[in-house]
Amino acid sequence: DTWDAFSAKGRWQIVKEPHQDKLIRAQKLIEAMEHNETITQEMLEN
Repeated sequence: DTWDAFSAKGRWQIVKEPHQDKLIRAQKLIEAMEHNETITQEMLEN
């Protein structure tokens, strides 16, 4: 899955603290957007 793939590549350090979860999701979303020109509304809502 995407999180494991990022982790395996050493590109993201998974931080367990709940208050940082959304920040990390945002960082991953930004990275995904850099690699995919199209982004679905579903991704934006999650």
